[in-house]
Amino acid sequence: MRFIKGLLVVLAFVIGILIVIPLVVILMIYSPNEELPDDYKYIEESSLLNIEEYFRDFDFGSLDDIRIGEMEINTVIDTYLEYEEIDNEDIDIHYIYVDLKENQFDIVAHLTISEVMEFPMKIKVTSDVKYSDDVLYIEIKKIKAGLVTIPNWITRFALRTNDIESPYLNIDRLEIVLDTNELNPYSDFVEVKTILIDDDSLHVKIGLTEILNDSINSVITPTVETAKDTIEEMYGRLTDDEKKSADVILDFIDENPDLNVYNLDIEQAKKVSEEFMNLSSEAQDTIIDNIQKSLDPEEMSELKKIIEDLMR
Repeated sequence: MRFIKGLLVVLAFVIGILIVIPLVVILMIYSPNEELPDDYKYIEESSLLNIEEYFRDFDFGSLDDIRIGEMEINTVIDTYLEYEEIDNEDIDIHYIYVDLKENQFDIVAHLTISEVMEFPMKIKVTSDVKYSDDVLYIEIKKIKAGLVTIPNWITRFALRTNDIESPYLNIDRLEIVLDTNELNPYSDFVEVKTILIDDDSLHVKIGLTEILNDSINSVITPTVETAKDTIEEMYGRLTDDEKKSADVILDFIDENPDLNVYNLDIEQAKKVSEEFMNLSSEAQDTIIDNIQKSLDPEEMSELKKIIEDLMR
């Protein structure tokens, strides 16, 4: 009798534990009244109709370092949500935002699962980002539901159970693998040098491929030399204002004897272009005519073909 009594006590304890543990987990996952943090409230609801205007005025950085800020990423996400592009009949998404960090980003969402008694829950996915040999690796490091960290084996099981498949997704490693050459329609001309994340922006650094760089440089070298010789020859006939512009152009050429598109300072190049436009139309025509005479017709034809292919 004492044995049976002890057994019943043990069974009662085990049953209690089996009831209490799931209840505690549910309470830790349950996330009611989770508001979007103020740091991620960027635009008024009514201004979503003007999203094109918002991006038209946005500075994406330089030509070789395209910067996509955290604010811009979250504005796009918010717009998709507002217009119900992210839709699932079983899940009501209240908000999603991305928090960028050093070579890492968090995706945070608050949602309600209608199939489970309108259960509100906050999900946070932490991912590491690495770029190597033209391949971008996004590794899922941790998923939290409320206060509970979901074990990776449960995440793998859920992905497989729901038949989630993609040629870019490695479920065993919980990793998304993207070959930038495959995704880049202009990979023959422009290549991705690196992709990195800092505290507020995604940076995509690009550069010309070797074949396009060589073709352009074969034209740039004689162009620069001819422009310099022509300006120096006509310098005495220029007005004082034109001489100031000519000095800027000549200084730029002298400071960049081995002019290379990889090392070109975009802002400095724009300044030179502006100074060129300050020269008289006669001076401009003389420089352009001399440049055209100095260029190899075959090299110009090859460069023209490359640019036409690029613009298709």
